[in-house]
Amino acid sequence: MNVINLISRNICTLLIFLSTCFFSSYLFASASHLLPNDIKVPNDLDSINTTFESNDGWFIGGYKIIDESNAAVVVFVPNDESAIKYWSLDTGYVSQFFKVNDSFYVLSSAGEALKIEKDRLVATSYKVKPKSTLIVEEPYLIACHPRGWAKLSSVNTGSCYRLDGVWDIDLSWTHIGIPPKLCDGNLKVLITNNKSWSVVSIDLETGETLQSRKVAKPKSDVSLCEL
Repeated sequence: MNVINLISRNICTLLIFLSTCFFSSYLFASASHLLPNDIKVPNDLDSINTTFESNDGWFIGGYKIIDESNAAVVVFVPNDESAIKYWSLDTGYVSQFFKVNDSFYVLSSAGEALKIEKDRLVATSYKVKPKSTLIVEEPYLIACHPRGWAKLSSVNTGSCYRLDGVWDIDLSWTHIGIPPKLCDGNLKVLITNNKSWSVVSIDLETGETLQSRKVAKPKSDVSLCEL
């Protein structure tokens, strides 16, 4: 199941069966928590922030105590009883997992796309910005990152871009509850400018703006594709 997991303070990860839903970006790990097919979450994980299912098992992004430090890790829990695998991240934490052809990748909060290999995480040529969210996986890898909320934020303008570097456009979007989305084959983004709201549709191949129209301030539960 090729799932893009969006991290939000108001959204509880639905891929793990938990009795309690925490108002947080992270889920606290426990041996009693199960993935589908009754696969146990490793009890040495301090917390979990995203999961991804493959044919052979589950990838988990979270934190583990290593050398008395809370380290960001990638974990693979196989469907069978073979050994669980761990990889440590040098910077940032696991934002998402994604798959290209038959290979699996990690999108880190620090702005890296790392290929998961047997014994290590390998840097790739994909161009990624910090705090990005992968929105589209096919036919092109497309990510977006939001504008900083604080007035003094170093991220003054958000953007959407192709990870292969073909296009990169500035877009001022801050509404995390309504992130960019693939709608009818195009990328759709809700943007803000001086308290006004508009929706733009973007061509996946070229990054060209196909349509832009003003809208009333949307409710947080609205579907972007309906705007």
